[in-house]
Amino acid sequence: MYSSIPLDNKIYPSRFVQDYLNKTPDMAAFLDIEFSKTDFEKQIKNKSFDNNSRQLLYDRLSFQYERANINEPSCLRSILDTNTYTVTTGHQLCLFGGPQYFIHKIISTIKLAEVLKEQHSDKFFIPVFWMASEDHDFEEISSATIYNHRINIKGDHKNGVGRLKTTLFAEALDELKSIFKTDSRGEELMAVFSEAFKRDNWADVTRYWVHHFFTDYNLLIIDGDDNELKKAMIPIFKKEIEEGISADQVKATNNELEKAGYPIQVQSRPVNLFCFDEDKRHRIIPEGDLFWIGSKKFSFNELIKKIELDPASFSPNVLLRPVYQELILPNLAYVGGPAEITYWAQLKTLFKSLDVQFPKVFLRESFAWLSSEEFSWWTEQGLSIDDLFVPYDLLVKKIIDNKEIKIDLSHEYELLDQMKKSLFDKAQKLDIDLTNYFAAELKKIDNILLKTEKKILQNVKKRESQYLSKVKKIKERISIENKLSERTDNFIPLYAALKDDYAKQLLANADPLNPTLKLLVY
Repeated sequence: MYSSIPLDNKIYPSRFVQDYLNKTPDMAAFLDIEFSKTDFEKQIKNKSFDNNSRQLLYDRLSFQYERANINEPSCLRSILDTNTYTVTTGHQLCLFGGPQYFIHKIISTIKLAEVLKEQHSDKFFIPVFWMASEDHDFEEISSATIYNHRINIKGDHKNGVGRLKTTLFAEALDELKSIFKTDSRGEELMAVFSEAFKRDNWADVTRYWVHHFFTDYNLLIIDGDDNELKKAMIPIFKKEIEEGISADQVKATNNELEKAGYPIQVQSRPVNLFCFDEDKRHRIIPEGDLFWIGSKKFSFNELIKKIELDPASFSPNVLLRPVYQELILPNLAYVGGPAEITYWAQLKTLFKSLDVQFPKVFLRESFAWLSSEEFSWWTEQGLSIDDLFVPYDLLVKKIIDNKEIKIDLSHEYELLDQMKKSLFDKAQKLDIDLTNYFAAELKKIDNILLKTEKKILQNVKKRESQYLSKVKKIKERISIENKLSERTDNFIPLYAALKDDYAKQLLANADPLNPTLKLLVY
């Protein structure tokens, strides 16, 4: 690592995120933000997870890995041990992982498990990746940007994405292969993804390649879209239909968040459940004594009976999914991005009302990469790490000033101000009201000076275009239009260059107790 950069306002302008990072008193009402060894000892002591729950979790995970034709991970049997706990992250099943931060969330979770093991040597901590297989927003998972090339699968699919047939994504694999057609660095990647795409559904495809890349790090991958696991949610599903408990509890917390001046990340619905029907995931909409699921209507009793007989057809939304996660895992902490920690803050009261332990919520790590050649060139130009975050146009002006190509018309503007004052003074002495006329004419001169300044800048940019193009390229390795590049660029180019060192360097530099932007040079 070359530098650890604070996640300040220029990276995360949200007041909520800044208060979280600074552990302000207001934040403590919504999230458990104390992460000391003693605080985790309390979390461990209060976590209730019986042997039957452990056996069920082991059985279902074993089944899920077998279904995907993957050997059972060596750490899986540890779930049966009462001294084993999990730390979890989750994400949508993005094409080839989507943006890099997909990987960064997993790395942060693996590192957190390692840190907890160091602090509590008599316990075992397993990092878990929760596949958001029930999400139905196909557009959000159907693209990846690799070497500035965007692979995008078209379609209008409303089923849970984990249930989608792999054949829908076949063109993406062909396109990825074409990118590496003449690049031998992609051979391992192509072999992994080609094997993954032999699985029948998108959840198993994702499980295969994520497992492959993290097989040495004791990562467990779980698919919550599982009938046997969802049986644990039957009482809560029924409570949601009977009482609308999540809407009431989340609304109360939302009021407190708004009083504290914080945003509401997710709006609650009267019923925060979906139902799968005919390859679609439908909202459950109450209307009087009835409940609509797509074009079908159910009475209260019919819906309760359906929950009891077929819990797999019901799907928690973003507000109830965390409850489901904490119910079926011996979990202590969740690692998420800035949007996720914001909606977790809406849930503490709901968890308490359902008598489910609320986890500690960690902000994931952020990473950026520069090659050693890029980094050396940048510093040789007299540019700093902070300059990587300066808006490009302002950085260009700074560079041009440093190159002693001054674009400074301050003297001309000063002369114009003097002219304005002189003309207005003369008009007043003559008792002639020419104010509007003078203002209009002088505005023309003002505009001419502004256009002149822009024209000079354009010509300098043109003359220095090759140099400034390199500046822009390096700067955009870190951020584009004030958005970290980890939110747009895929991990594959870095993995192709670094192989196993990619994950090793991320893990070596991760520090989940001190989330910052880590700038890595390779």
